[in-house]
Amino acid sequence: MKNMLRSLLVTALAISAAHVNAHTNKTFLNPRTQDVSLSSEQASFYDLMKTNHMDRFGGNFQVTGYYSESTNKNDLGKYFAPKDASSFTAQIGGALAAGAIDLGQMIHDASAARGAAAQNNTISLQPVTRTYGVNFDYAQCLGKILDGLYLGVKLPVQKVENDMGLSVTGPQADAIKKYLAGNLSAATLAGAGVAPGLLGGAGQVNDWNSSQAALSALKINGKQSVTGIADIDVTLGYNFIRNEDWKAGLGIDLGIPTGNNVDGKNLFEPVYGSAHWSLGLNAHVCGTVWRGDNQKLSVHAKLAYAYGFKATEKRFVGTNEDLSQYVLVGKFGPDRRQQYQAQANSGITGLGTQDVDVTPGNMFRANVGASYHNGGLVFGLGYQPGWNDAESVSKKATLADNTIGTLFSGTAVGDNNPRVFGLANPPAVAADNGANGARTGVNNADVTPDAQPSRLEHRIGANLGYTFKEWEYPVSLALGGHYGFAGNNATAEQWAISLSAGIGF
Repeated sequence: MKNMLRSLLVTALAISAAHVNAHTNKTFLNPRTQDVSLSSEQASFYDLMKTNHMDRFGGNFQVTGYYSESTNKNDLGKYFAPKDASSFTAQIGGALAAGAIDLGQMIHDASAARGAAAQNNTISLQPVTRTYGVNFDYAQCLGKILDGLYLGVKLPVQKVENDMGLSVTGPQADAIKKYLAGNLSAATLAGAGVAPGLLGGAGQVNDWNSSQAALSALKINGKQSVTGIADIDVTLGYNFIRNEDWKAGLGIDLGIPTGNNVDGKNLFEPVYGSAHWSLGLNAHVCGTVWRGDNQKLSVHAKLAYAYGFKATEKRFVGTNEDLSQYVLVGKFGPDRRQQYQAQANSGITGLGTQDVDVTPGNMFRANVGASYHNGGLVFGLGYQPGWNDAESVSKKATLADNTIGTLFSGTAVGDNNPRVFGLANPPAVAADNGANGARTGVNNADVTPDAQPSRLEHRIGANLGYTFKEWEYPVSLALGGHYGFAGNNATAEQWAISLSAGIGF
């Protein structure tokens, strides 16, 4: 058993290493693969279902409570942050340093004029996701209808808690944290005695941000949590091989969406389940490979495929810039003094946080394992890989070409004039994109919706349980746990512990 576990671990790490892929500057993440069941449940539940009582109705019910927590916070930070780094510099004042984020495009402070010496702030993201859950599993033999026919239902109830792990240091740290939490606006700054035109030089009106509203979408504001039923999985299957030692069959899987509808208000929004129906097939086999005096060694394997169908979700649609959700954007007007808002909550048709069509596409999962039985005692090991295809996301609304631009605060010392610019052809430093200048704006083709990339996970789990087989209604108890290795930073690497209780009737 020890050698088997070592081999499985080495294989999982090797496969993960071959598929590691860093994704950056993203705004949406559901870090779990579709299959919410724990591999550590299976050995004890299989043992309960195979306990034969001639007068049984054929039903098996199991309740599993568990706790799971992610461990790859630095990788998840790189997923949300730009430049493949979970910690980065946001600069205001002076010439923009290579690799720094221009804070002057987003958040402003009266103490940092563009002509002043550069002031650097360090922003760090270390996200963590935690799940408290109870899985309800029911398996019903339908042999009275057709020998070998069965029905399975999985109903998981989860509380998901996400925390972006934000920390900020530097002269503008307080303003940055307030802005990202949705507590900083032109009104709150005015209340603190800060006048509009925060980056303006002497004699300039420069009130382009005088109407800037507080951030209302994709905020970073401490822990966020949701609780609910994380999709119901229903399986109708048929075992075409069935004898004392072996069972093998095929099944049809239906995923019923009962998850929460995301609203885009927070970055790393907690998600339970999904908004998508899914349909799939599975093939499975389980059996006994060795028997001794009141002992046996069993194996099981399952391969499942499902397709997730299109549904409407809230996602961010924005320009191709670092942290573009926080970059100010506004419509062209008679002069450069525009009403700019963060792209995330711009309210401009075709831009910002809005409804889009999302198709999860192909999903694969597998479960292979072995278990040792001695009387009612059962010890099981399991390996459960899961892979989800990259999402297909399409816009519902169209952005009118060349009617808006993003704020360009300039990189040269002493350049105090905010301007609007298009991604392909920014105007020169002296250009005025107001009434007198060319309006090189952002086109519909320049904005893209955020789509979740493919996800790969390898779970290795074990459980130790006991089945009271001689009882009129057999009962099983089991303690288990697993560790999930992330194949890329779009998946949470996590550990989990679980406690199961089941009954057959």
